[in-house]
Amino acid sequence: MGASSAPVALIQRVRQWCDNWGMEAGAAAAEGRLLPTELIHELLTLGVQRAAFPCEAGGLGLGQSGYLAALEELGRAEGSLGAVLMATGSALTAVHQFGTPDQRRRWMLPVLGTEGLGAIALSEARTGSDPRRTRTVAELDGEGAWRLWGEKSFITNAGHPDLALVVTLARAPDGELSSFLVDPRTPAAIASPCRPLTGWRAAGVAHLVFRGCRAELLGVPGRGLAQMLSVLTLGRIAMAALGVGLCTAAMDQALSRAMERDADGIRIWDHSAIRLQLVEMGVRRDIARALVVAAALAVDRGEDIRRAAATAKLVASRYAVNNARSAVQVFGAEGLLQNGPTGRMWGDAKVLEIVEGTSEIQQLVLGQAMERAGGGLE
Repeated sequence: MGASSAPVALIQRVRQWCDNWGMEAGAAAAEGRLLPTELIHELLTLGVQRAAFPCEAGGLGLGQSGYLAALEELGRAEGSLGAVLMATGSALTAVHQFGTPDQRRRWMLPVLGTEGLGAIALSEARTGSDPRRTRTVAELDGEGAWRLWGEKSFITNAGHPDLALVVTLARAPDGELSSFLVDPRTPAAIASPCRPLTGWRAAGVAHLVFRGCRAELLGVPGRGLAQMLSVLTLGRIAMAALGVGLCTAAMDQALSRAMERDADGIRIWDHSAIRLQLVEMGVRRDIARALVVAAALAVDRGEDIRRAAATAKLVASRYAVNNARSAVQVFGAEGLLQNGPTGRMWGDAKVLEIVEGTSEIQQLVLGQAMERAGGGLE
């Protein structure tokens, strides 16, 4: 298979799988707050988590462009599907960028296969969106091994039994922040019950408590903050890709409903207000996708992506919320059903404005970029 055809093959494989994903399956997973283990295995077999990494590292060599296009397909089908693989991809990225060859072999290769999920554990209670305020501590025991103490909050995949890799941030005795690798199957890493969120209801979001669990240092000591900010920046583009998928799903659902729903014997599609609303949904989706594509290409070219990532996430998450709201309006009262075709979209869309840095954080990032450019964004 040629290099140019490989992304298309992956996208087609993911799209076909998603087309077989039904509303009933999504509703059942949401009720249980977890995607079933057999479904996780199917997801990992698709290979989306491998897409961005080079072939010599066990990946598919498709770059960010191929990875994000496949992630968009998952976001179109169900927010939680994209969420679990996005979090896994972020954890793998941290190991690939900052780990030793031995750590990549032991921690990365199994998750690149079908042996489990990954998680990035940064958020803590009362620290907001600033990882600089991390309270989790890392201490050396008598055998020279690192042990972690603390609690991480609202961590995607933390509540799933298939979690195999956690990348986290902790403060060493010298006060500096460093990155660590944790095997979540150790008894000293305890996950809370999955949180009953409004969106991403089947993504296994839970709190994670470290009670002296063993950990491995990842990368250079004291560079943890810079490392995690780098991973978060890439994660923001992944969030934007999920937003594009949700924009498409909301538009598709609203268009189908508008074509079939009558009001006083007239299809609501034939009302200009509804038609214009659907046109606007399509425009939003196209703008968001263009920003994601531009950011992905910038990553693959090795450029500074901070502004492109913040812009893509800010716009795509906002447009996902707008499109979900429009879809609810088209469906009317039925659109408010919690497990209806638009009810879960509304919650999933709102999550995108919160995770990987809130919309307000993205605006701050863009303001800093403007200041660096002396008032412009050229």
